[in-house]
Amino acid sequence: MRYSLLMLLCISFNLSLVAQAFRQEPASDFKLPTQNGDSISLSQFRGKVVLLDFWASWCGPCRIANKHLVKIYPNYKNKNIVFLSISLDEKQADWLSAVKKDKLNWTQLIDTKAWNSPVAAAWDVNSIPTTIKLKNHLVQKTALLNQFSFRSTPQVFVGLNKNLTIRLGGTVSSMYSTQAKVESFQLYAKYRFLSKDAIHRHFRMAGYLEAARTNAPFHYDEINLGGDRSGLEAGLILTQLWNKFALSGTLSQTQVFHYYRWDKVRHGVLHPFTSAQFNLSAGYLVFPKTYNSYKQTNLNFYLELLTQKALDRSLYYVDLAPAVQLIFASKTKLNVGYRFQLDGDMKRMMQRSWLLSLETSFLGAFKRKN
Repeated sequence: MRYSLLMLLCISFNLSLVAQAFRQEPASDFKLPTQNGDSISLSQFRGKVVLLDFWASWCGPCRIANKHLVKIYPNYKNKNIVFLSISLDEKQADWLSAVKKDKLNWTQLIDTKAWNSPVAAAWDVNSIPTTIKLKNHLVQKTALLNQFSFRSTPQVFVGLNKNLTIRLGGTVSSMYSTQAKVESFQLYAKYRFLSKDAIHRHFRMAGYLEAARTNAPFHYDEINLGGDRSGLEAGLILTQLWNKFALSGTLSQTQVFHYYRWDKVRHGVLHPFTSAQFNLSAGYLVFPKTYNSYKQTNLNFYLELLTQKALDRSLYYVDLAPAVQLIFASKTKLNVGYRFQLDGDMKRMMQRSWLLSLETSFLGAFKRKN
C-alpha cells in the first residue's frame, strides 16, 4: 500500500522591544557607613559580582539566613564576588552586636533611616531578608537602563497531523545584559481534541503543554516561560469563529522550577512559583471585504486581554495588547502589537513593550511514503 503523510512546517521569528528593561531604576550609587567607622560606595565594586543583602538585627528570618551566608562566604570571597550586607536597624548598637554575634566577617553597612531608607526604596525592598545579585551592568545605572532592550524568539512549528502541533523555540535577549545572549529554550505541544466546523464558522478546543529552561536571573515576580523562568505550563484553548470575527480564550497554570522554590529561609517566601493565567483575544477581518482567492492579502485587527494571578502570593497583573496582522497568500503572517499594563502589583521587568513577529508556513514540507 502506498500513502503520503503531509506535514506542516512553520518558521516563526518574534521580536519584543522594550524601551526600559526595568520597572524601577536601581540606585545609581550609594554611600553608607561600615562597621569600621568609614564609608564605602557601591560604585567602588564596578567590574565585580556583588551580593547585596538587606537585613536587620530584630528580624528573626534574617538572623537564620545569616548562618547560611556565613557558611557559604568562604567559598566565594576569593572568586571576585563581593558580599555587602545593609542593615535597616535604627540603632547602631543593636546592629554591631548582631554583626559580632552572627560572626559576619564581610563588609557590613547600615542605613539608620530603616524603612525610610532611600537605598532600600531604590531597590524595591519591601520585606527582609532580601538578597540581590548584582553584576557590573546593574551597578552602572546608564549601561543597561538607557538602552533599548530586546528579546528575539526564533521558533519552528511542525504539524504532525491536523490535530497535533509541536513547537521548538528559544530566546536571544539583551533584557538582562548590555549584549545579546542566548537566554532560553522551549518545547511546546498542542493537541486539538474537538472541532466543529461549518461554513464561515467553527468551534475548536485544544490542550497544550510547554516546558522551558532559561539562564535568566531570578529578579521579578511575573512568571513567564518565554525567557524569564524555567518550568512547565499546561493550558486549555477555546476558539470560536463567526464569519469575520474570532474569539479565543486560554486558561492555564504554570509551575516554576528553580532552586529558590525550596529555599524556605529566604527566596521561597518572597517569590511566586505557581500562577494561573486567563487570556481573551478577539480578532476581526477588515480586508478583503469579499474572499475570492487564497492569494489575497488579509488585514486583521486584534485585541487581547492578558491576566496572571500568583497562586502562592497575593500578586497579579492585567495587560491589554492591541495588534495588527497581515496575512500574505494564506501562509505568511506579519504581526505588529503593543502591550501595556492596565493594573497590577507584581514586580515586573516591563510594563510596556512592542511585539514584531513574522512567520511563514510550508504545507507538505515532509512526505513519508510506504
